[in-house]
Amino acid sequence: MAYYENLTPVDNTGDEACIYQIAGSKKGVWYVRIKRHNTKGYFRKTLKTTSFTEALKKANRYWLEVRDAESRDIVLTPSSNFAKLANKWIAEKRQRSNAVYFDRSIEYQFNNYYIPYFGNFSIEHITDKAYKDYLNNYRLLNPARKKPKLNTLTLEQSHLNSFLNWCYEKGYTRRRFQITKLKDKANRWIINSDLVDTQSKDRRDLATYKVYCFYRDWFDHVDGWEHPFIKEVPFHVLINRRRAAFYLKTLYNLCCRAGEELLKAKWGDLTKHPSEEKDGAYYITLQVRHGKKVRKNRFDGVNHLTYVSDYRYIKMLRSWKMFLEENGFPTDPDAFLFPLKKGRQDSLGRRLREERGLPAETYTNWDSVAAGALIARERPRVLEWRRSKGVVSRELEEEIMGFTWYSARHVSIKRMLKHSKFPIHFVAEKANTGITMIQDFYWKYMEDPETRIVSRHRTISPDKREISVFDEEDLSALDSIATKED
Repeated sequence: MAYYENLTPVDNTGDEACIYQIAGSKKGVWYVRIKRHNTKGYFRKTLKTTSFTEALKKANRYWLEVRDAESRDIVLTPSSNFAKLANKWIAEKRQRSNAVYFDRSIEYQFNNYYIPYFGNFSIEHITDKAYKDYLNNYRLLNPARKKPKLNTLTLEQSHLNSFLNWCYEKGYTRRRFQITKLKDKANRWIINSDLVDTQSKDRRDLATYKVYCFYRDWFDHVDGWEHPFIKEVPFHVLINRRRAAFYLKTLYNLCCRAGEELLKAKWGDLTKHPSEEKDGAYYITLQVRHGKKVRKNRFDGVNHLTYVSDYRYIKMLRSWKMFLEENGFPTDPDAFLFPLKKGRQDSLGRRLREERGLPAETYTNWDSVAAGALIARERPRVLEWRRSKGVVSRELEEEIMGFTWYSARHVSIKRMLKHSKFPIHFVAEKANTGITMIQDFYWKYMEDPETRIVSRHRTISPDKREISVFDEEDLSALDSIATKED
């Protein structure tokens, strides 16, 4: 079904111009559509009138303007404003990707850098010189978070060129504009090299295993609740702490990426696997269906990633599942692994929701914003708790205050290389990342890398004491989780 109605050719234009109304529009405003001669597509513009006669007159004038512009080799557009077209491009990308595969970093770059500077420019004026001025007079002087690397600027420029190419393909410009690649011109274009991060590929050491243990013990064993009137820990505080504890240990054990990879996981994404090394032992696999690695390209066949636990994770998972069930949280296959309860807890609030036809309580997933806010609140508390046990050096204080959820993955990768002596290819597979990433960022932690590169298997003791075995009572709590059959 067409989105327009009442399509009417304009007299004396050879049917090159038509007026129409938007189907279902309550105002009934008329629009004009004019066939272009010097590029593909149509010139479209609102006529800002509901009068049929007035619409025909205005449409005829626009037809003359378009033809006059084309005689001077100009593509007349309703608007070549950078900000307007950029927002239209971003909206189209989001709709085309169905919001699932949309790269939100593009929107971030345009909203924070390109639109504030180029917003009132015509896209016809985005040239190499304009880009150099933007780079030296705005982008490098106003970093949103930290000094950008050359690779970051190059990626941002590729997105700008994609936008300019879209403008040409949509007929907003006659010529195809492409900014010269920054990597080929960086030495000449960037005036102040101090404003660019020129450090080698060296990942900042976000945390040590010792600091990871501080946070693990803090969430697991320290109450941390102080209130002058309320002595018992409130329900939401208890849930937050236990959820944070399991989230932290899961990040470390499975080596997942922090964020929606894990926070959107459901119980149905877990599978128990009987060990082939020792009877009675099990491990867990988690199929991740969200996150940047899955969202990167929907056509490359990657619709999930698989993370593998160690043998001890069964006990942690059992404890978390029983805790949720004891507190009324669902643990069916469609329930979130890290749930968040919505709705008031008091009986009055529940009754009022039910009277309005709403569920008394709903459950969604704990999101990255809430998780980030929690860890930010806990950092000074962990620091004070650690100080109560003894002197804290300046270096240790910086590590505690610099701890993030991603630190757990960082520590996990580092310990697999440095202490467990796993080969690089195994660690890359475990962490669902590339071998080159491990080589670039974690090589410094490998005391004797050559022996691990040529090694093919990790050594297990003859008695296999490294593998944990659990009895039927432990495993019965996880009956609802699918078990891999032989």
